[in-house]
Amino acid sequence: MVFLLFWIIFITICGSVIADWALPRTSLKTIRFIQAISFGIPTGLGLWSVVFFATGLIVGTFNRFTWTTSTIVILVLTIGSALQSLFLNAIPLDNLQRLPSKLSRVHLCSTLILMIFLCYQLFADSIIYQNELAKYPSGNWDAWAIYNVKAKFLYLGNEHWLNLFQTQTFLAHQDYPLLLPVLVATGWSLLGTSTLNWPLYLQLILAISTCSAMTITTFRLKGLLPAMMVLAAMLATPLLVEMTTWQYADIPLMAYLTLAFLAALLLTEFYGQPDEITQQKPRSGMFMIASLIALAAWTKNEGQLVCLICTLWFIPIVIFTRWRRDWNHLLIAYALGLLLPITAVIVTKSLPETGNDLFQNQTISTLFSRLSDVSRIHAISSYWATIIQQHYLRPLLAISAAALTLILTHRVSQTDMLQRLFKASLILIPCIGTLVGYFTIYLITPHDLQWHLTTSFNRIFSHVYPGLLMGIVMLIPKTTSSHNQSDSSARQ
Repeated sequence: MVFLLFWIIFITICGSVIADWALPRTSLKTIRFIQAISFGIPTGLGLWSVVFFATGLIVGTFNRFTWTTSTIVILVLTIGSALQSLFLNAIPLDNLQRLPSKLSRVHLCSTLILMIFLCYQLFADSIIYQNELAKYPSGNWDAWAIYNVKAKFLYLGNEHWLNLFQTQTFLAHQDYPLLLPVLVATGWSLLGTSTLNWPLYLQLILAISTCSAMTITTFRLKGLLPAMMVLAAMLATPLLVEMTTWQYADIPLMAYLTLAFLAALLLTEFYGQPDEITQQKPRSGMFMIASLIALAAWTKNEGQLVCLICTLWFIPIVIFTRWRRDWNHLLIAYALGLLLPITAVIVTKSLPETGNDLFQNQTISTLFSRLSDVSRIHAISSYWATIIQQHYLRPLLAISAAALTLILTHRVSQTDMLQRLFKASLILIPCIGTLVGYFTIYLITPHDLQWHLTTSFNRIFSHVYPGLLMGIVMLIPKTTSSHNQSDSSARQ
């Protein structure tokens, strides 16, 4: 346990230094610290997974040399980020929505109500978590069939770990990326036993980091009340709490995709500010966005679709918006961020002896006939509507109603409204594109359609669910304080 704790601290420090280098800063040290930790833990875990896999693949086994090499590589990256941050990127951005010096009665009542609700929801979620853990103490089906069994190949296989890609091992989804199995195997190696507690802790760490990053980003961009609204919506979704006990890759995929969206929002907000606010160089931020998206691809096959859609969306954003003055350097930074995780994905795709089950024994005529099958379209649409209504609709409607109320009670200029629409579209369009991609996959699946829907859709909607919440919140006007307004007028 001591070795695992030291490793977690090491990963947290390294990831936090890299996140602090890449993301726009604030002069408020507490907010800056929380932001760095929230983004840093998933970043450090993902970076370790890629580097550890790469060194193990080169060496042929996971031994002391692999551990030492991986640690040195991550230390070099961390020190390089720290040095560049110290000498080139050290000036903070002060355009932060601080806690208001005076809250209106409406805001005060709303904040107190939300605080009471958050306390209640945390208690309710703890009960939900314990009940679900009692049902699935060893994780759910995919944990047994895919992630934890692959982790055992990495943990116990020594030089034979590559056998997990052979047909005779009868493993499900042999072409799945290995972010989660590598992290699980790492924890088991440090603990000296294949306990199922570590995969549970890993899921909780990533889920809490995601909620924390969403809250702190919304606080920076919109203020305290919208930040509490986002956190309340996440906690009021019991299915997400249940999923943390299943030991699947959906929570990690949700985490990396959401963090990429949040990094894009921060970069959009703080790049190209007026002269009184120092501009943040955006290349490190673009590198961070690409790395997080690529780590989503390294997590699960669905993440590769997400990575493709986000890349096809972000490239035109860079070329045709205000970022175009530095578009070539930004795209180079984006490509560098994709490089290592996507290379790992390509390698894992080339190792299995069997291809992806989605396209095996599929002909072009079969694909087109399924794409145009009205009955399949109706069945998928009906099931999606049912699941969204059961698990996700109420928080989405609640935060939409709250956002609409704040929009109608604040006067804003046309320019401000256009900026808010742009930030919302920055997230909502790739989320919708991802759902369209998932819908298409269900249309062409060679598996039994009802089985495929029943066993997966309640999970895969969670990938974009935090993004949908953030997209709605981006439409809300900023809740600035009288202190900030006076500072702004004094600068003018």
